[in-house]
Amino acid sequence: MRASVSQVKAILRPVTSAPLEPPTPPASHHTEAAWRRWHEARIRALTAPDGWLTLTGLHFLEDGTWSVGSDPANPIHLPTASAPRLGVFKVTGDQVRFIVDRSTPATAAITIDGELVDAADLRADDAGGPSFVRDGERSLALLRRNGRLALRIRDNASPLRTTFDSIPLYPFAPQWILRGRALAAPAGTTVAITNVTGFVEMQPLAATIEVDLPTPTGMLRQQLAATAGSAPGSLFLVFADATSGRGSYPGGRFLSIDAPDADQQVWLDFNRAHNPVCALSSFATCPTPPASNRVAVAIEAGERYPHRSKEPS
Repeated sequence: MRASVSQVKAILRPVTSAPLEPPTPPASHHTEAAWRRWHEARIRALTAPDGWLTLTGLHFLEDGTWSVGSDPANPIHLPTASAPRLGVFKVTGDQVRFIVDRSTPATAAITIDGELVDAADLRADDAGGPSFVRDGERSLALLRRNGRLALRIRDNASPLRTTFDSIPLYPFAPQWILRGRALAAPAGTTVAITNVTGFVEMQPLAATIEVDLPTPTGMLRQQLAATAGSAPGSLFLVFADATSGRGSYPGGRFLSIDAPDADQQVWLDFNRAHNPVCALSSFATCPTPPASNRVAVAIEAGERYPHRSKEPS
């Protein structure tokens, strides 16, 4: 879950534009050894049970009754499901109820939010965390995406997970560990974020990050729009650069940034720039970089494009 914008703004104040401090990153955090440990942890998270590599489907729901199971006649077809018909989702506006079909022994172990019940109302992920229907190695979570309710399907036996090896990386590049400044955004400021489906959402702007990017002819000052990160006070960037589509993922990369210090300074360690899950799977709705976060500089650090064949949508 993202931190709130107020948590970020509480530690920011307006500042005047001035030369940025020379780069002297904390050695304990921004070293090649620390970077490798960070990436190893990222790979473990990707390949973990119910991790991002287990995505096998994204089904948008409309009002009505939606059956699910291994029978292709089901509107929600799960070829590896434990039974031809696991049950039905009944959708009425924002209300979704799942009713388990207990008519076959194969569905005896199906749970809803970990409980062995025959039916339950489901909660979407924008209401405090999604409800899960679990069928063995498979799970279905209720989400809200593009303003609509949807089911995210995961399967721990997904070929994407079972055949995954690694993500290619640029070599560790100390020159891409940059000192920046987090500038407070006026209250109520938003930024338009377009996801890979073309859906545009106005998201609260947590801060504008001012940073000097190295180029062959000198330093280029860039201002990047940041939203709230996952940890209290932290920031999150979606950016594209001159390597996008030419070595790194065409849709841009993500960068998480620790909370600003007392002087509103931040570290942008582009060695930790990583691919959105959309670089690996067709069943996600990743954000793309806003116009301000598309830079002309080639940032040859962080993760490269895996060039894996994605599942048919």
